[in-house]
Amino acid sequence: LLAGLTHTARAGGPLPEMASRLDSPGRNSASEDSAESLVLNPANLAFLPAGELRWTGVICPDAQKVNCGQSLDAATPLPFGFSSGLRLDYLIPPGGAGFPYSGYSYVWATWGLAYKVSDQLSTGASLQHSYSSSGYTDGLWGVTTAVSYRPYSRLALSLIAQDWNGPSEQLVGAPGGETPILDRSYILSAAFRPTGRDRKS
Repeated sequence: LLAGLTHTARAGGPLPEMASRLDSPGRNSASEDSAESLVLNPANLAFLPAGELRWTGVICPDAQKVNCGQSLDAATPLPFGFSSGLRLDYLIPPGGAGFPYSGYSYVWATWGLAYKVSDQLSTGASLQHSYSSSGYTDGLWGVTTAVSYRPYSRLALSLIAQDWNGPSEQLVGAPGGETPILDRSYILSAAFRPTGRDRKS
């Protein structure tokens, strides 16, 4: 179960393409407790059972999708209930992505930190910065904060404020269909965990 709100959402229309990081197909932002939580939900880094190195690739040569490419994540638990991680996304928008993305790759560097308040509650934040030869996708800063609550072992709840500072609200696209380069979004997520067990290393 996932609910999301974006500043530019249009009823009945598809989500706008933005200069975001690589997607995480099939993963839920409430229950994911791997290094992938750096971009899905930084609070869940606190539930990471062990250090992890992860690579992900998404190829979409003929699509209009913007965030195609590769990512590399590294995350680990730290003393005193803290966990931290670093992620690099190298995005190569295909030719069909359109202006201003087509022909310009961009990189996101993301650092995240989480604190495990208790076995049920965690909080976290991430800071991300973009690099590109395109003025539209270079030098963007994003701040994400989140809180996760697992009232009992089979239920996970999360509230995430993704890029709440609005990294780039500049509108691009055809008149009447403009979308921001990268806007803020707010996500309320829930997951049912049938086994009631955290992922083990």
